[in-house]
Amino acid sequence: MNNDFNSISYIEKGKIVNNLVPKKILEKISNVVNQEKFLYKVCSKIESLVLIDDEADWEIFKYLVFQKIGEEAVNILKNITPIKETSNWNFEGNIFGGAKMEFVANIKEYSHNNTVSLKNIFMICDKDDYNEANINSTLECKKTDKIKPYLDRIECFNSGQTKSYLLSWGRREILHYLLSYSMLKEYNELDNLEAIISYVSEQYIDKNFDDDANLKTATKEKVKFIKRLMLLDNGDISADNWTDYEKMKTLIGKIPPNEISEDIVKMYEFIKTKVASN
Repeated sequence: MNNDFNSISYIEKGKIVNNLVPKKILEKISNVVNQEKFLYKVCSKIESLVLIDDEADWEIFKYLVFQKIGEEAVNILKNITPIKETSNWNFEGNIFGGAKMEFVANIKEYSHNNTVSLKNIFMICDKDDYNEANINSTLECKKTDKIKPYLDRIECFNSGQTKSYLLSWGRREILHYLLSYSMLKEYNELDNLEAIISYVSEQYIDKNFDDDANLKTATKEKVKFIKRLMLLDNGDISADNWTDYEKMKTLIGKIPPNEISEDIVKMYEFIKTKVASN
């Protein structure tokens, strides 16, 4: 692992798909001796990483970006490699994004005295019950007294080459961004939407619910039905590999752009700007 991925090609269905090379290498790491050390070394060879609670979340985000902004926007995101890493936060006693920041600290440790390609690390957290006041309008987390010591040590390293950003969805988790009146009406799921916002009518056509506190903070149990709509045939909704990506693509394709939250644009713009500047 002394080189970057430019000299490696991955072939899928007879076609070279080089943006999948890092992802495919990461999928094989479980078979490698000293896998943890090897994982951090691999990460140091990737130009841009996103640490996210579930890899399916990143695919949901990309499909939402495509639907809201267009294909050109998704092309920027294709070169960012997702890694599943929990936010490790469920109450005020924890450090928000603590596990993700620890993961980055380990990458920093294993980057010493090695050739590094890594430029950007985006740590995107489920908001859960985290205080919305601690999240900027750009969806970047504020440096609270609790977070500051952890973020300061990883915010910029490798002689300034590698930069890390702690972010959060504006809603409890990304599934909450799939609550669209038009799409749920087509799937005959409006009763589940009504259980969240109390009153459902066609006034919600072309509305994105950005101002609805009940929807933004709805419990995971109330939103879990969305996963069922994207579940693999005979799949387990609680399993790691639960997602049928074709069903996901079809579902998100039924959401009108006006019913997609501006948070999706904000997250995309933040990532695009940082990738362009570093």
